[in-house]
Amino acid sequence: MDAEITYLGLKNIALQEFPDIVVSASIVRGPLNIAKSLRIFFIDVSFLEIWISDKKYSYHWQRVVIQYPEVARLKAKITFQTGIVGELQKAE
Repeated sequence: MDAEITYLGLKNIALQEFPDIVVSASIVRGPLNIAKSLRIFFIDVSFLEIWISDKKYSYHWQRVVIQYPEVARLKAKITFQTGIVGELQKAE
C-alpha cells in the first residue's frame, strides 16, 4: 500500500464529503519529503491525525469539545475506507 495515495484519498473524502465540519486537511511530511501522516482540522478547533503502515493504522484525536455528530461519522468512514479494519479483524 502506498501511504501517499491513501492519505490523498482520505484527504479528499474529508474535504469533499464533510465540508460543513472540516476546515482543512494536510499531509505531514518527514525527511526526504515522504508522507508521514494526515491531519484533518475541524471547525471546533480539534484535529485528527492518522498514521498508516502496511496493515496497521493509528490515530490521535486532539479535541476540545465535539459538538457535531458528523465528526464521529467522518472518523468511522475513514476507518472503513482504509480497508485495514477488515484485515485486522481477520487476524483476530
